[in-house]
Amino acid sequence: MKLQMVEIISRILHGRKSVSLEEIKSHAHLDAAVQWVLQAHHRAGDGGISKGYDLMRGKWAPSYPETTGYTIPTLINVAKKKNEESWFPLIRQLGEYLLSKVTEEGGVGHWGTMDNPSPVVFDTGQVIFGWLACWKLFGEDRFLDYSIKAGDWLVSIQSPYEGWNRNQHLGVEKVIDSRVAWSLLELYKHTNKEIYRRAAQSVLEWSLTQQRENGWFDNCSFIKGDYPITHTLAYTAEGLLECGLLLKDTRYINASRRTVDAFLTPEIGWKFANRF
Repeated sequence: MKLQMVEIISRILHGRKSVSLEEIKSHAHLDAAVQWVLQAHHRAGDGGISKGYDLMRGKWAPSYPETTGYTIPTLINVAKKKNEESWFPLIRQLGEYLLSKVTEEGGVGHWGTMDNPSPVVFDTGQVIFGWLACWKLFGEDRFLDYSIKAGDWLVSIQSPYEGWNRNQHLGVEKVIDSRVAWSLLELYKHTNKEIYRRAAQSVLEWSLTQQRENGWFDNCSFIKGDYPITHTLAYTAEGLLECGLLLKDTRYINASRRTVDAFLTPEIGWKFANRF
């Protein structure tokens, strides 16, 4: 670890007069995070990125299409920043893995049901991010074509004037689907198909009705009626923020800010994040 830190510091300092401790730490953490992702890919052994390492059983879980999908844009961004074009074959392999997991409907299933999957709304939305990123990087239309097929499926099963109550993990409608709305807006940006924008806005409007004054959300957990957790709250806030920026709609941005402000408020804050 000390040798790695010396190399990092050397790279950062090359050609510069000064550097902050925060910069050194951020580069070290970035490198460590990327190495974990690469290790998870290697250990999965099926072309994707493992869901995670099981400390109790001492083994790696199978690949997870959902998280593989939204990890692809991150890897592309880091590869470009670090001038690591050698990662591009790996990124293509991740995109190919996702193509191999498409259901007849055009979506992808939950990682725990890969042997006999039914498409899941949230997971499908996250995979669209990966395919669009591969399309932009490699210029291969098949990645865009599969994104469109997935987007069309999402639109076809949407409930009128709200989110999705079908094809949900554990059968529960969730405001985390603001991140699915984000993927549809990215698809709209590249296709100009209004159905994607309208579907996204329908979900976002429904999400706004679920927010409480203190920033938390109803229907923000994996179990009906359960308390929200930081994981699902962050998903929801991120989706609202990114959609607000794409649509230039301050209502969505302010809703995201309200949730984040709650995390920073001492009397609400992190220790109360799992209960109302």
